[in-house]
Amino acid sequence: MSVVIRLRREGTKNSPYYRIVVTDSRVRRDGSFLDQVGVYDPKKKGDNFQIDLTKVNAWTAKLWC
Repeated sequence: MSVVIRLRREGTKNSPYYRIVVTDSRVRRDGSFLDQVGVYDPKKKGDNFQIDLTKVNAWTAKLWC
């Protein structure tokens, strides 16, 4: 299974926000995911993202094994 970290789009047509997720590369963009590691809101000014670096480091350690 090939695992990737990517954005999952949510929200309405003119007001998107994204979840940063870990998922199988064969799953569609808004499909199921293994773990959520953060969020990104492009409409928000200033600090518009949150990432859990402990989860990201754990997943990248698993990906490079």
